[in-house]
Amino acid sequence: MRYKGNSEEYQVSMRLFLEGMTDQQLSDRYSVEMLKLKAFRQFGRESDRFLGYAGTTMMNRCSAELKRRGLPLPEVHLPED
Repeated sequence: MRYKGNSEEYQVSMRLFLEGMTDQQLSDRYSVEMLKLKAFRQFGRESDRFLGYAGTTMMNRCSAELKRRGLPLPEVHLPED
């Protein structure tokens, strides 16, 4: 079943999905999405460094869940190439 982003079923499904993730999985997912966003902002989508569009909704939900658990947000830096 596909959920619409604002439906109550989707909200519950997403919350349960995030609550089921380990602290490390949550931090890793946040880091991946933040890295994509930083690369996009700095270099644009036409560059070789474009990593795909960031899932900002997922990133924000991971951020909120990390804060709820009392964990720090991981620092994300673009690799120096």
